[in-house]
Amino acid sequence: MIWTLASITLHRALDTELKDSIPLTQAFQLIRIEAYIIFIDMVSRNEIAFKLTSDSIESLIKYHRGIHCVNLANTHTHSELEVEKLQEEFVQAIHKFVYCTHVSALEGLEPDGSRELLCEKSREVKTNILSLLLQAPPQKILPPRQKPPLLQKLRPRLSTHLIPQELVLGSWVGALPVDWLFLG
Repeated sequence: MIWTLASITLHRALDTELKDSIPLTQAFQLIRIEAYIIFIDMVSRNEIAFKLTSDSIESLIKYHRGIHCVNLANTHTHSELEVEKLQEEFVQAIHKFVYCTHVSALEGLEPDGSRELLCEKSREVKTNILSLLLQAPPQKILPPRQKPPLLQKLRPRLSTHLIPQELVLGSWVGALPVDWLFLG
């Protein structure tokens, strides 16, 4: 049985085409995220796990390849190799995607699998899918800078010279009750 986990509204055309000629009513597409149950654990965790259908996977890959990756390539901030690597990582991730949740998520669904998950579970599925779908290649990471020598030289002095003499351990231990000094 196929269950509808969520529906996601995405652009139907490239960013450059959206600005020019496509009316807003035709600029978006609705992708239904459908899945089938791969296991139900009613004994120990009361958990259910869903795996995306091949139609849902193909729709998401088609969008990622045809719209998202092309938009990234058109920005000229990412190399073609980075975009291809991102596409490969997305295809692997979306094929491995499994959504696990409490079995109570099934309570609002119709017996034929129609309607979306209830109890904010649909939003959780959308967030998880969109985080995979719309991620950009990582930015280049610069090596960490070393601390300036001035701060390294000041650190020992801060711990010894700036503490008032009244707070030094020997000056206030005698003021504590005897119970506090011998705790064990």
